[in-house]
Amino acid sequence: MTAYNIIKVNATRSTNDKVKMLIKSKKINNKDVISAKYQYQGKGQLARRWFSSYGNNLLCSLYLEFTKDFKSPIYALNFATSLSVLKTVNFFSKEKSFIKWPNDILSENRKISGILIENNFTPSSVTVRPTVRQIPI
Repeated sequence: MTAYNIIKVNATRSTNDKVKMLIKSKKINNKDVISAKYQYQGKGQLARRWFSSYGNNLLCSLYLEFTKDFKSPIYALNFATSLSVLKTVNFFSKEKSFIKWPNDILSENRKISGILIENNFTPSSVTVRPTVRQIPI
């Protein structure tokens, strides 16, 4: 298994924005995770804001870099991410949970997670930052 780092910050505009900043400064590696206790400008789908209270949620972004020969359609990344989050939630919870396509995980008919994937295409890589949020801890 490849090594990865968990980069913890107290507060940030959004964990996805923090990933973008670290990419520009070349201070992040493939599979690194950014984790924050608070986001003051969290992002949701369709440019919506994501609000969360300090220290009560899992706020993180995973930086994945794919080679240019990555052939799967982009929607497959969202599907794989949703399934991974659902599997993790089911491991820790006895409540019935399911995916509300394309980006939510519901448990007992209430939203417990939102997933935001931002793609950045370059000639040599696809940069994907899935963000899992609003899971009560």
